[in-house]
Amino acid sequence: MTMQRNFSAGPIVPLESAAQSSDMGFDFNRFLRLIILHYRIILGTVIAVVTITLINVANVVPQYDATAMVLIDQRQNKITDPNEVISNLTLDPVTVDNQLQILQSRELMGHVIDRLRLDKRPPLAVPPGLLSVAKNFINPSNWFGHRVATKPIAPASQRREDLINMLIGGESVTAVDMSSAMQITYRTANPQDAADIANAIVDAYVEQQVTAKSDATQKTSQWLADRLQQLSAQMQTSDAEVQEYKAANNITETQNGQSVLGQQLAQLNAQLVTARSDLAELQAKYAQAKQLQASGRAEDLSQIFQAGLIEQLRTQQAELLRQKAQYLTIYGPKHPKMLDLISQLNDINSKIADEVNRVVATVANDVAVSGARVQSLEGSLAKLEAETTVEGNAGVKLTELEARASSAHQLYQAFLEKFKETQGQEGIQTADSRVISRAVIPDHPSVPNKTRDLEMAMAGGLFLGLLFAVAAERFDGGLQTAEQLEHLTNLPVLSTVPELEGKSDEPAANRAMGKPLSSFAEAIRGLQLAIEHSNVDRKPKIILVTSSVPDEGKTTIALSLARVCARGDKKVLLIDCDFRRPSIRNALGLEQKSMRASGSDSAIEQHSNGFLDVLSGMKPLSEAVIADPHSSVRCLLTLRIPTDPTDVLVSKAMSRFLENARKDWDYVIIDSAPILPVNDTKILASYVDTIVFVVRWKKTPKEAIASAARALSDIQARVAGIVVSRANLKRHRYYAQGYQSYYNYDKYYSN
Repeated sequence: MTMQRNFSAGPIVPLESAAQSSDMGFDFNRFLRLIILHYRIILGTVIAVVTITLINVANVVPQYDATAMVLIDQRQNKITDPNEVISNLTLDPVTVDNQLQILQSRELMGHVIDRLRLDKRPPLAVPPGLLSVAKNFINPSNWFGHRVATKPIAPASQRREDLINMLIGGESVTAVDMSSAMQITYRTANPQDAADIANAIVDAYVEQQVTAKSDATQKTSQWLADRLQQLSAQMQTSDAEVQEYKAANNITETQNGQSVLGQQLAQLNAQLVTARSDLAELQAKYAQAKQLQASGRAEDLSQIFQAGLIEQLRTQQAELLRQKAQYLTIYGPKHPKMLDLISQLNDINSKIADEVNRVVATVANDVAVSGARVQSLEGSLAKLEAETTVEGNAGVKLTELEARASSAHQLYQAFLEKFKETQGQEGIQTADSRVISRAVIPDHPSVPNKTRDLEMAMAGGLFLGLLFAVAAERFDGGLQTAEQLEHLTNLPVLSTVPELEGKSDEPAANRAMGKPLSSFAEAIRGLQLAIEHSNVDRKPKIILVTSSVPDEGKTTIALSLARVCARGDKKVLLIDCDFRRPSIRNALGLEQKSMRASGSDSAIEQHSNGFLDVLSGMKPLSEAVIADPHSSVRCLLTLRIPTDPTDVLVSKAMSRFLENARKDWDYVIIDSAPILPVNDTKILASYVDTIVFVVRWKKTPKEAIASAARALSDIQARVAGIVVSRANLKRHRYYAQGYQSYYNYDKYYSN
């Protein structure tokens, strides 16, 4: 990659590290990248799961499923009374569950054994699986003949129990949704046996229902017959007791079963009630007539009694009164016609009074006659009641005996009717279920289903492989994209330096000069350009290259950057300031010599030139520098490790040396120690113009990157940005977007 954007103008100072953001939702590009990057894990998982499945399928003995169906039939036989001894089944969930339990009961399996005579057959020989065959072949004891294993014969009861357990284990019963049908499936290694047993189960189930009804009906009929005999004897005894009691108490009855005295008493009571009612009515009329007579309204008696004469007289009276009013206005009160009219009115009034008296006297006579009749009936009733007292006392006991006899007759009749109905049902019993589909011999095994198992294995292996791939991606400690680095450190990514392809003993830094058109050289040139533009106001001259931990490739980046900066006759000084592990000499390809400090004069003489000699004044810079074999860069090496590197870095000689180097050289590039292990870089940060932070792609832990960025921020170091080193171009292109990946533009490079 060439150059990433700057986050701010001027020196870049990282802020506090932020946690890496996790994008929510499904990202198809990320998913596709996951598959491409970890296809080996996914493919290997799929192959492993499919292989295990195929081995398991090859070892499984084929099993065949035969299915039959029964239907709970609610239609009832209407020939007899619908209230059967055993009522028809309903379709509530509890009943259906009960039938499912019956279909899996041990008793029903016993009927299946008897129907098919399974206890008389030899045990079913199960063919061995592929794994068993392989084990037998590998076992050396089978190479020289087979051993005959003898197994003791189990008793008949135990064999029957084993067969029942086998049938229950191979059977599966399910209720068909939204219907009253039940599906019975039996699984075994023999397809013929599977169909036979499934059909035997449904046949035994239907037959068991008929048998249960028939047995219940026969038991009920026998019980009813015994009960009828008992009730007949009780009925005869009760009738005999009633007749004996009547004879003993001289009780005679009419045709309707009532005694003679009782019938007379009832008639007399009815007559007395009628007489009393008539008396009361007459007394009420007489009282009302007397009241009207006393109040002077006797003429109103015609409204109560059917007195036609009074009505006629009142009509005549009304006509005379009308004429009187007319004559009074015409003739006056003393006129002869007026006087004659008054005489007629008086005569009419006299006749009305006589008729009222007659009517009242007649009503009084009727009251007297009715009262005498009531008294006569009461006397007769009292005499008759005295005669029936004795018979009444005997009738109480007779009523009790008759009620007992009637109850015995009714109970006997009810049991007799039920007995007839039950006998009518014995020959027409039908099952509450019927077979609607019989099992046929299966033509292919249901287990193992090779196609289904292979599809499930591939799907499961793919899913498991994706899980492993996600786990590998999630638990990868490094960062893959520039965005992740920038979000974590708040620093821009200046360049992405690719990993060199192939195996070669040549130092990686030689690629920048040996193959100037390679992607590696382009990445270093992009780094130089990014550093120069990191601070427009003050072009960086002293550049420090560091990393968070060792083995990040910072020395290679420093040497390559120095060689690129030396183009165009630029004066570049490369200083090895990693006093703990100096590595510029190895990067230059020079002979490796001992770097350990020694107190002997011979050791100091052997490493007479170097950075420490310049700082101590033992050698001038011109004599201490070493020329780079591949460029005009001058290298100042650390040839021996100081006793206290910190004292050397904070010394005035160090400060003075860098100030002079700034004046004499166009670029001073310092290869410093990692940030986290030691504090050397933190000390050098105050001397330099900018810092290049090297991070190895997908290798450097995120925690180390965040800690190093936080350490640089704490000392307010001027950091130009991050260089991603040793990026795998083929894999990096799936993380990078656009220009960030050199692999997408490999036609532009000559690697």
